[in-house]
Formats: sequence, structure tokens, C-alpha cells
Amino acid sequence: MQVNSIRNKKLEGFFILSIMLFFIASIPTSKAIMNLLSAFSLFMLIGYMVRHKYNAYRGFLTSFFVVYLFFSGVAFLFHESIDDFYLFLIKNSFLVVIPVLSIFFVDDDNLDKALGVFVLFCFISAAKSIYDYVSVGGGSIRVTGFLDYSRHLNALLLGYCIAITYICRERKHVFFMTLVLSTITVSVIASGTRGAWLAFFMTVFFMTLCYFRSLMPKLILLTALVIISFLVIQPDALSYFFHRIQSISNIETDGSNMSRISMWHGGFLYLWHVLDYSPMKFFFGSGMHSTANEYFSFLDSLPSALQASFKLDGSYLGGTDFHSAILDLSIKSGVVYSVFIMLSLVSIFLFCLFGKFRGSNSAIIVSSYFVGLFSMMPFYSLLQDYSAFTVAFAVSIILSRYLRQRA
Repeated sequence: MQVNSIRNKKLEGFFILSIMLFFIASIPTSKAIMNLLSAFSLFMLIGYMVRHKYNAYRGFLTSFFVVYLFFSGVAFLFHESIDDFYLFLIKNSFLVVIPVLSIFFVDDDNLDKALGVFVLFCFISAAKSIYDYVSVGGGSIRVTGFLDYSRHLNALLLGYCIAITYICRERKHVFFMTLVLSTITVSVIASGTRGAWLAFFMTVFFMTLCYFRSLMPKLILLTALVIISFLVIQPDALSYFFHRIQSISNIETDGSNMSRISMWHGGFLYLWHVLDYSPMKFFFGSGMHSTANEYFSFLDSLPSALQASFKLDGSYLGGTDFHSAILDLSIKSGVVYSVFIMLSLVSIFLFCLFGKFRGSNSAIIVSSYFVGLFSMMPFYSLLQDYSAFTVAFAVSIILSRYLRQRA
């Protein structure tokens, strides 16, 4: 009887571990699977935690569930549509994924497996984007892997940080990790995404300055070789990429920059408007589903000349996405929630830099990733999107070290 009990417990543990790793693999590769598993794995993992881990981590688990339920309740009470509540539950479920993953990662073996799986599937996603780039002829074509630009590049950023740390600190799988770094670098270049270029530059600069100064010459050489090889294979891309770099500061004629500024301007005007006329929406948000209609109605109320500045080809810009993480979060879910999320992320970043685990592999990975994440936030809505699962994965890495020390 006791043997069967032990065997069943091992099978259950293996099954739960497999679900967790499958979920980690889906983060850089599949929005559909991530969406499915974020619900399915959540129920399975929570059930497992309650049965086997709840007593040991009661306060930790409960605190995240309370936060999730509180802000979900705010969405239910203050947002106009039931769809707002439904979307909030789905797109903010990362709040309850964090404690579950953190507890699993207390086991070093589980954490190593998760990091390895994530890097492997980042490599696959990056390789797929390069294949797409080459197969369509390269040049000025912009490509990503299995996801759209922000999600793809956000995941690759974390994979890049993990790979460098493996090479420099663990001295493990050096050839494969170097291949991963090279493939991710090419994928980021091929994406043509200026926000990602900035994020990767800031991350590499931070890592080499703060942690791996001896790595800088090798990293510069590797990056130069990758870029030169890329341009030899795709010589037509050179002028396009230089144009993309030069256009970063162009706010007068570059269509992408002008559209973003228009969305930011409209978003801030809308926030100011609801602060005056509907303070509850300012503090608690207009809802993830209802925001677009309310935003468009606000723009319709403006003078015709001002309306035109928020349109492109006759349609309003923004509404569903304001292309700024903090602005998008504040408008849809409220300034209170936005401040809570941002303070939490900044606190974790500072904990990595100055806390008890500063200088550890986990702190290096997460702090370096956060530098790039903060650099991308002004340009992409990353915090109530499937990209948030990448952020949740990073947060759980460092929190697991905290829990392990407490155990």
C-alpha cells in the first residue's frame, strides 16, 4: 500500500512537472497554447499546491491570490461590461502563475529544467524567424518567430540573459548557448524592431558593465561577426537597417513614431478627461474591453481639427492598444493597479541589485532582463498582454531563491 502511494505521488509529481515545462515552452512559441495552459495548468498546479505545499507556503500563496481577487473584484464592480471582467481574469492570471512557479522553482532541479526548456524554445523561435526572413528574400521584410513582435522579442530578451549567464557563470553547454546567443542576435536584427534593438543594447551594456566586464570584448566580437555574416548573406538589408536606426529620433516624418506619439497624446488626454469627469475610471480603469469605445467616443467629442491629429487613413489610432505599457495599463485597469504593478516590478529589480541574492545567477538574469524590459515599456503594451507571462516567469525565478532561503 505504501509502495503504491509513493509511486502515485511520483507519477503525480512527474505529471505536474511536465505541465509546468510545457507551459514554459509555450511562452516563446505559442499564444494559443499559452492561453490554454495558463488556465488548465493553473487549476492543476493550484490543486497540487493546495494538497502538498499549502502549509509550507500559505502566506506566500494567499497574498498573490488576494491581490488577484481584489483587482478582479474591482474590474467586476467598476468596469461597465462583463467582458471587461472576463478579459481582466485572463490577461492578469500571471498574478497567480507567479507564486505557483516560484514554489516549483524552489527545487533547483526544477528551475534548471525550466531555464533549459525556455532557452531551447527561444532558440527554436529565433531560428524560425530567421528561416522566414531568408525564405521571403530578406531585405526590408520584418519577421518574428511564432508570436508578434513585442511578445517574441520580450521572450528572446529573457532567453538571451539566461544564455549569457549559463556561459559566464555555469560554464555549461557553452557551444549550444553561444549558438543560442548568435541565433537570437540575428533574429532581433531581422525583426527590424527599434524598441527591441534599444532593449537588447541596454541589457548587454548593463550585463557587461555590472557583471561580466571581461566578457565585453568577446561579446563585441561575436556580435560583430554575426552582423557581418548576416549582411554578407543579405547585403540588401544594410541600407534598410541603417535607415531604421536613423529613424529612431525622427518624430516629424517617420510614420511609426508619429503614430505612437499620437496614441500617447490621445491616451494622456483621455486620462485627464476621466480624472475630471469620471474619477473612478481614472483610479480603477475603463475596462479592457470597453476602453476602445469610450476612448473613441471621447475623441469624437473633440473639435474636428484636433480629431484629425489622432487619425490615420480616416481611423483613430490607439484605443485597443496605446503602445506604452504604463499608459495602456493605467487607462484599461486604472492608475491604482498600474502603480501597484510598477512598484512591484521596481522593488523586485532593486531586490536583485541590492538584496541578499545580489550577484547570484538568478539576480543577474532577472535584473538584466528588467533593464531591457523597462527600456521596451514606453513602446509596447507588455503588462496586460501575453508578454506578461514572460515577466511572470522572470519574477518567479528570483522569488524562488527567496523562498528557498526561507525554507
